[in-house]
Amino acid sequence: MDLSYIPAVEEIESLCFKIPPTFDLALATTALAEVVETLQLKQHIQSKLESPVGAFSMNITHIPGLRGISRFGKYTGQHNSLLDNNVSEGMFLYRLAEIKNTYLSVIMDNVISYHRRTYNTDFVGRSQIVWSLAGLCDYPLHNDPHTPHRYHIPLQTDPNFNWIFVQNEKLCKLHMPADGGIWYLNPVELTHTVRHTGTVPRIHLLMTTV
Repeated sequence: MDLSYIPAVEEIESLCFKIPPTFDLALATTALAEVVETLQLKQHIQSKLESPVGAFSMNITHIPGLRGISRFGKYTGQHNSLLDNNVSEGMFLYRLAEIKNTYLSVIMDNVISYHRRTYNTDFVGRSQIVWSLAGLCDYPLHNDPHTPHRYHIPLQTDPNFNWIFVQNEKLCKLHMPADGGIWYLNPVELTHTVRHTGTVPRIHLLMTTV
């Protein structure tokens, strides 16, 4: 897909926009590096990014009863992969112990408070850190009927990473910079995909409700 002809937008009213809480990017990236070091994942993440897979996900909330690396390494796939294992996003009830008392946990708490105030409901769902390389983000346009609310917290990105949306039956593109902003996305109503044509891996803290 040639993105050059697609007009850029800064937000899509009520469907994709920055929410009021902001965060300190330096503190967040430092906290993430410390968690990766604690869990001894640095080499594993690098090998995944250098492999044909080109991506790595770790859960930072997990299902009760999981122990050890299963807490963050099991059931990391997308929605259909979870269903194949009789798992749903609503089962991820516990926050990873290594995340607690870190700045990442502060960000999560702020998002949950915003969600509660804005939508008058508790946040029930899964939270992950997702790394992805250029060229691996190449999905068809789609909607996600299983998740009415999604929050994207960019920790690292590339200027050539763009969301592609359908708005008023026309395509538009949107870039989420790693600048301390937190983005809300309604993937049920907003038809979307992504394109990563840059060189820098994208790292997002992703919080998804059911």
